[in-house]
Amino acid sequence: MDDFTHFFEHVMGVQRLKWSGEQGKSLCPFHDNKTPSLSVNRKEGIYFCFSCGAKGNAYTYAKENNIDNPRQYVSNSEYRPQEYIPVNTIKAMEMRNQLTTDITDT
Repeated sequence: MDDFTHFFEHVMGVQRLKWSGEQGKSLCPFHDNKTPSLSVNRKEGIYFCFSCGAKGNAYTYAKENNIDNPRQYVSNSEYRPQEYIPVNTIKAMEMRNQLTTDITDT
């Protein structure tokens, strides 16, 4: 992905982004504030909040928020499939482990 503007504005929900070249500033969507503390880079797809410390990139945000196909937010050279386990898979694994524990305890 060459330009993460759409990601920041529509997927992440950052409102009133003010751009200066590749850098953007806005209110942070992770906490309530009245002054812009979130800095984003539309070319790199990274973000950092100087107030609450939230940071990451488009891929990690998509992964943490269970957004379908986080793979679309990284280039082929950056993709590491072993780092991503869908939340549904994790829940299924937890249920299986609980069932196994319940069966062995009885």
